[in-house]
Amino acid sequence: MADQKISQLNEVTSPNSSDVLPIVNGGETKKITVANLAVAGSSGTSGSNGSSGTSGTSGLNGTNGSSGSNGTNGSSGTSGSNGSSGSNGSSGSSGVSTLIISSDTQPTGKPTGSLWFNTNDGTTYIYYQDINGTNWVPTNPTLAGSSGSSGTSGVNGTSGSNGTSGTSGTSGYVDNDWLYFRPSTTTVPTTGNKFILSGTTTSNGSVSYNSSTGIFTLDANKTYNLNASFALANSVSNAELNYCWINVTSGNNTISNTGGVLVNYSVSPAAWQPVADTIITTTGITQVAISCPFSNSTGGLQTAMCYVDIKQINGWSGSSGTSGSNGSSGTSGSSGLTGSSGTSGVTGSSGTSGSSGTSPANVTLKTTGSWTLPTGTTTQSFTVESGASYTMWVNGNIPNGIITWNATVTTANTNVPAVGSQYGWYYTTGNALVLTAMPDQIVGTSGSIVNTPTSYAPNTSNVFKFGITNNSGTSQTINYGYIKLS
Repeated sequence: MADQKISQLNEVTSPNSSDVLPIVNGGETKKITVANLAVAGSSGTSGSNGSSGTSGTSGLNGTNGSSGSNGTNGSSGTSGSNGSSGSNGSSGSSGVSTLIISSDTQPTGKPTGSLWFNTNDGTTYIYYQDINGTNWVPTNPTLAGSSGSSGTSGVNGTSGSNGTSGTSGTSGYVDNDWLYFRPSTTTVPTTGNKFILSGTTTSNGSVSYNSSTGIFTLDANKTYNLNASFALANSVSNAELNYCWINVTSGNNTISNTGGVLVNYSVSPAAWQPVADTIITTTGITQVAISCPFSNSTGGLQTAMCYVDIKQINGWSGSSGTSGSNGSSGTSGSSGLTGSSGTSGVTGSSGTSGSSGTSPANVTLKTTGSWTLPTGTTTQSFTVESGASYTMWVNGNIPNGIITWNATVTTANTNVPAVGSQYGWYYTTGNALVLTAMPDQIVGTSGSIVNTPTSYAPNTSNVFKFGITNNSGTSQTINYGYIKLS
């Protein structure tokens, strides 16, 4: 091959690692492969210096490696122009100033990121905001060094107060106080005085009668039904007697309706008049008596038709509710610093309600009502439950017109008669009210057993009917009532 200058050789743009290059080493021209040249090249971006003389073309950038031996310094190439300066990076965001608070109570109204040192327990908190809101979150790491000695246990919280007692159960029935009195003396009291009578008294429990003062004494905190009925002997003419119950303990005030009896002619039979009755609840030992608002009788009482009946009608008190349980003890103080006092125990839950008392049974029940009578003759009635015993009455009292009726009756089936006794009377002088008919189903003779009639055809022996004529010229009100005894 003919000699050629290097500048005349063909250019290789992608040499292989096995290609050979000439190199002057120590004044001697030697060969070197591209691979060895790349290993021996010095670090940096510039290739190795070319041989002395005219500057050759820049060699390929070799891979970084250990510096090769310096070749003969070639002439310096011209300096490349400086590259343009890179643009300045954007300024970093301004730092946030942090608010630091030291106190023994949790701060309020502070910005997020604030720090709070709790002087009570030595904990540092940061005011942090998340999707649930803002909160003071501890910043102290939980993985601290070995635990310090336990602080003194906090004082136990005070026990919660007892729950309130349950309410008392409803009252049931108790039948332990009663009194029945039938007089033997016939003395009629004068107007404004009490009935002071001797006679036969049967009683049970705490109710009593003083025949020298006419006072009945009732026990405290009980409810009583008071009944009294009197009749005048038929040996007097134009006599009238009124009577009512009074509360002696509270100043002799009237506490019942007024019963009355009137005898027009000495030949008229004595009438058992409507009872003076009332219900009273005592708060302490209470004294009551029967008073006479008006009397003009010169005769005496028809004692066989007079009586006083007192019954207790309230029931037992329900048992008291159980007491509420005690509140739980306060929690112990936390470890580390001296434990704080435990919080007070919560208030005990309310006691359960007391069990209900037993339902009342055999209670004396009073029923009252009234009829409005047009002028003329009409039939009036009231209906009771069959198979029970009753005290009944009808009473009408208007100017120049008085009708009265009284009965003690026991009913059985509705298709048989009722057994008992009844009395009826009206004021014939005025004749404004006339009692024309009484119930026809009541049979019986005092001291005797009857067995006729064997049936009651209307099959309504529990319906008591009355014929009454109203001659007053206007509508009038007639009262009726009954007390169920059993």
